[in-house]
Amino acid sequence: GNPAVVSRRSILAPKCETEAAVEWKGALSSSALTGDVKTVFNINDIAKILPHRYPFLLVDKVVEYEAGKRAVGVKSITMNEPQFTGHFPDNPIMPGVMQIEALAQLAGIVCLQMEGASPGSTFYFA
Repeated sequence: GNPAVVSRRSILAPKCETEAAVEWKGALSSSALTGDVKTVFNINDIAKILPHRYPFLLVDKVVEYEAGKRAVGVKSITMNEPQFTGHFPDNPIMPGVMQIEALAQLAGIVCLQMEGASPGSTFYFA
């Protein structure tokens, strides 16, 4: 290997003698694992359906959709989002209320696609 390249693995934790060498595959290899996942609604489609915008838009894409019944959505998150600075600094997790809000927004996508609904309308769950 290149002596100028330092393994992050050696910085984060020392390698155990019994640990087998792991082949580095890189980001493209990991991204390919979801390459065949079909996007039903992308972020531009969602922006036409929901009134929410960053930082409160919590659905980035819909990958499964059954009209009037159900949907599966994805929210891509990174460690530099503001909720992680305090929830919790040494063990960052997505706050439960934000998970519930993401589910409500996904339900809003389903409901606002139903006959008689007006996409882009404000939608409330009570």
